[in-house]
Amino acid sequence: MVTPLRLYVAGTHSTGKTTLARRIEMELRATGLTASRTGGFAKRAAELGFPKMTRHTAQSTAWIINATSNAALEAELEADVVIMDRTPYDALAYYLAAVQRRKERPTPRRCRV
Repeated sequence: MVTPLRLYVAGTHSTGKTTLARRIEMELRATGLTASRTGGFAKRAAELGFPKMTRHTAQSTAWIINATSNAALEAELEADVVIMDRTPYDALAYYLAAVQRRKERPTPRRCRV
């Protein structure tokens, strides 16, 4: 079995990542490849009660990173190409920005991906 290609779309909120991911998915499918697009993890985290944006915590960051990774692994079972709407590094960047805004210091072990 060949490992599917993973494409991660990175960037801050409201910059067109989802639109780009949808377009890439459409173009890949037009060539006959199977493509799977995943995303919406920050929204799901908020629905579960995890804090986000300026209130982002190590726990909410870990949940988003794990959800992203799990979704990619599941999508790989059925697709030639997996398009991830955000990267695990995005969650880490939001966490570090939130900690800095709160004038806190993250512990180094909490910042490993």
